[in-house]
Amino acid sequence: MMTATATHSLADPEVQKSPFATYKWLRDEAPIFFDSGLKMHVVSRYEDIRSILRDPTLFSSRVGSEMTGGMRQEVKDVFEKEGWGERREVLLTNDPPDHTNYRQLVERAFTPTRVRKMEPYIESVVEKLVDGIVEQGGGDLIADFAVPVPLTVIADELGIEQEDLPRFKQWSDAAVAPLSRNILLEDEIAAARLVNEMHHYFAKIIEDRKRTPCDDLISDLVHAQTDVPVSTKDLLSILQSLLVAGNETSTNTIAAGLLILVQSPELLDELHNDNKKIVTFVEEVLRLEAPVQGLLRLTTADTIIAGTDIPAGSMLALRYGSANRDERQFADPDRLDLNRQKAASHLSFGSGIHHCIGAFLSRRELYYAFRAVVTRFSKIELADGGRTPEIIPSFTLRGLANLDATVICR
Repeated sequence: MMTATATHSLADPEVQKSPFATYKWLRDEAPIFFDSGLKMHVVSRYEDIRSILRDPTLFSSRVGSEMTGGMRQEVKDVFEKEGWGERREVLLTNDPPDHTNYRQLVERAFTPTRVRKMEPYIESVVEKLVDGIVEQGGGDLIADFAVPVPLTVIADELGIEQEDLPRFKQWSDAAVAPLSRNILLEDEIAAARLVNEMHHYFAKIIEDRKRTPCDDLISDLVHAQTDVPVSTKDLLSILQSLLVAGNETSTNTIAAGLLILVQSPELLDELHNDNKKIVTFVEEVLRLEAPVQGLLRLTTADTIIAGTDIPAGSMLALRYGSANRDERQFADPDRLDLNRQKAASHLSFGSGIHHCIGAFLSRRELYYAFRAVVTRFSKIELADGGRTPEIIPSFTLRGLANLDATVICR
């Protein structure tokens, strides 16, 4: 087993910005790789990761604050003294039977039947935002389009007033900021205060919905009949998860797809001429630019992965972004292929019991977003004098900071 070097450590912000050469090296030379910068084993091949995801008994999701590199005491104090304390482990970092109970509570809100009913609203949100871009002749397509599409949809599902959307984005960004594992202490404290603000906001709505139910997801959660009691703190953790998962990943995928259309303008016409290919385009963008580059698992017993002995209590970094470009699974994996068979077999939504609850909703948001873009625009170009598109360094997520562009309408 090889020892990590600075060149290949996923703790390095420069590697995080452009990890794909490192992923290739890992898959070929060290599929199970102890990264001394992270102090955990990195798993990079598709089949190894898929097998781990499907064995929640041996590979636990109860990784706690290791997702962020550990929570510093000063940050814990902010949560304890000013908020509701550290968040409860309900969905992403939980195991059965507790995970099963919480998932059953939430997943009824994201069934294909319910999402289908939402589609006219999703389409109307997308078209209104595209109208604004047309009026301006372009803009920052992240702030003006990729962010508000999923944020508006999840806020509506939760029953939140539209004027609070800017606060939602601020809170969502604060919740994911520590996932970079490179955050300064003062920035993490500021992020914790914003998360507390979000919790107080939601707690008030929870109490309102207890007294006066509405036709929204928060009311459904508050009044759901469950086998185990669900506390306000449980609900706050669920709502934080839904808010973050409901917009950050879709925003990052829309942004990635838009940049691909800038870099490969011929795709605009191809997708415009055959809308059926948009479905595959969505899957290929998810595969190539996985919005969640990886998550963690904890071994509950000694095991062997790809011929490497892994002791009980070892932390594993499963790199979905690497698995999605594994030559053993995908032919010509670094190329976007609109004719790819089984394009949806990527791991961007995970696998097994933690497969993303909102995957179907996300796919429909992405479909309508890209359909509107290829229908309305014949060309998207980087704006003269605009900022260079930059990837935000993060150990967990992958997303663009900005995309200043001009558009030409059909």
